This record gives sequence, structure tokens and C-alpha cells, in this order.
Amino acid sequence: MNGFEPHAEHRERLLAHARALTPKSDRPPAPPMSPPRAAAYIQHADNLRAEGRLVEAIDALTRAAEGPRFAAHALRQRAELEEQLGNVEDAAITLKEALHRVVDDPRQSARGYAAIGDLYVRRGEPLEAAYYYRRALRLDPNDRTFAERLTRCERGAPAPAAPDLRAGLDPAQRSTS
Repeated sequence: MNGFEPHAEHRERLLAHARALTPKSDRPPAPPMSPPRAAAYIQHADNLRAEGRLVEAIDALTRAAEGPRFAAHALRQRAELEEQLGNVEDAAITLKEALHRVVDDPRQSARGYAAIGDLYVRRGEPLEAAYYYRRALRLDPNDRTFAERLTRCERGAPAPAAPDLRAGLDPAQRSTS
């Protein structure tokens, strides 16, 4: 044993202490958030955003993302706010999380990949952006917007403006009731 490894007894005491500090919950996990409640959180986030309370809007969107029906939408909006606040890395992680929520929907997945590509273009990382635009095109090869963004990215043209990620939703998803 070298001088850096704790003795077995000491290691066990450390593990027991860590286990004692770990909170235990006797409650069963909460059921998924209902669609009306998630929609209400999204509406609340929109109101907070309009008031300039972006951090609170992010919190509301995080809660809305607990509901499976609106999760991807809420996460895309949260990423938009994170980027506005200058948390670009957080925005990229959030967009990737949103992408995982729509794996069964190729069109929504394509939009997610394109949104990540847009983020990387705005960050000045065209090679990374091109990767995501190609992924979007693979899922939706007929979308000219993705092809144009890829071409613009490969040519070094200016980045597209930040999209309104609420556009293109089904009417049922736009409803807040």
C-alpha cells in the first residue's frame, strides 16, 4: 500500500459518512407533470421573459420540461434564454437534452440538430455547426433551410439570426390550456 491510499477502515468510515449525508426519500417518485400544468409553466415563463426576468423564466421552463409532452419545446426555449444570458455552453447542453426528448420524431430531431448548428455558428464554430446541419439534413433531406445553412456555414457566410424556437409547433402545443 502506498502512502496515498487510505486504509481499508478509513475508507469504510468515509463511505459510511457519505451514505449518512446522502438524503433519503421515503416518498415515491412524483408522477410526470400533466400537459396543462406544463403548458401553464411555459406561459408563466413567457410572461417572465416579457418582464425581463430571464433567470426565473429559465426556472419555469425547467419545471415545464418535467412534462413529457412539452419537454423538448420547454428545453429549446430555455436554451434560447441561456444563450441570451451568455451561458452558451449551458445552451448547447440544453439543446442536446431537448434533442434526446424527440428521438422518435425525425422532423423534430432535424429541427433540434439545426438549432444546435445555429448555436455553434453564432459561437463562431463553423465546423461543429456543419456537423449538426448534416445530421439535420440526414433526417429531413428535403428541408432547403438546413441545406442553405450548411452551405453558408461551409462558405463562412454570416451566422443566421437566433430563431424563435416557438415557431413551427403544432397548434395543440401552442395552446396553454
